[in-house]
Amino acid sequence: MATMSSSCSVNTQLSFNEIKTLVHDILEKHGKITITDSGIISINSIKITSFATSISISGKILKYDDNLYKVSLDYSTSPDAIAWIIAVCLFPIGLLALIFANNAMRELTKKMDTALSEVEFIINTKSNNQKTIATTAPSPSTSSNINTVENANDPFEKMKKLQELKESGIISEEEFNQKKAKIMESI
Repeated sequence: MATMSSSCSVNTQLSFNEIKTLVHDILEKHGKITITDSGIISINSIKITSFATSISISGKILKYDDNLYKVSLDYSTSPDAIAWIIAVCLFPIGLLALIFANNAMRELTKKMDTALSEVEFIINTKSNNQKTIATTAPSPSTSSNINTVENANDPFEKMKKLQELKESGIISEEEFNQKKAKIMESI
């Protein structure tokens, strides 16, 4: 059984419950998700499937101080009983069934890293939106900082960030196109 862990840290003014809701909304596409009041994440009825492989996903949301949160996901894959039966009964060719668990781990790692990138991106976007809304009459000394925040809400800046995520392999072409469509709708 291979176990991996991924995490992201965000500095935000959002409340713990808002973070919890965002994490829930992003991870629910991977299965039935539960997040406790203490931040423990569990995903059951996992929608990610692989032949002859068992998959488990869990995690937690930690609050370090007033504005700093860490979202971590622990996930594992292991060959299930069918894989072992095939491996033993059809040895040595049957050992190929065990390769599926390894391939599933690579795919799962990509999906969890993408999910965490989405969490980080959306939390940062929402935080920037709150900062922009909270600022009604900027003073001359803070106008450059506010322009930076406003640029982060700019659809063109979002598209650049999305393109960077795609080029670095964090998100797939399909996910890129979905997010791009949402950004284009907001214009």
